[in-house]
Amino acid sequence: MHKYFTSISSGVVIVFSPPENQWILPADQYLFWEKPISTKNTSRRYSRFVEMIFVYGENTWNTGRHWSQYTNVFRDLVDDSSRHPFRKPPSLIRRLILNHTNYGDIILDPFAGSGVVAEVAMELGRHCISIEKEVKYYEDMLD
Repeated sequence: MHKYFTSISSGVVIVFSPPENQWILPADQYLFWEKPISTKNTSRRYSRFVEMIFVYGENTWNTGRHWSQYTNVFRDLVDDSSRHPFRKPPSLIRRLILNHTNYGDIILDPFAGSGVVAEVAMELGRHCISIEKEVKYYEDMLD
């Protein structure tokens, strides 16, 4: 998988995944997002409060930021989960974009959902191609 991911990209590929779905191993770097505690989905099973982030490729690594921006455990809070049930925190996306891309780079988000990657990418001077199959979420991104 590693060679396939990096062959379709001239840069870095970042994949979010629940810990129990590690079909995308091995990666070059492993990161963890400790999600905010919630009562969602606890009626029949334990809640999952960690999501793994797999980083493939090492083409861009921006240094010069505070050391705390380079830890592999993130504790960013979701800002508005009403926009999409799997929305990622803009602060987390911002950190990943700043660490792994340069001004003017193109970012592909094949599962755009709430559009948070496109929002942050544009704020940071990156271009973004977003793909979303659910019409409802696509229309929400246009508003």
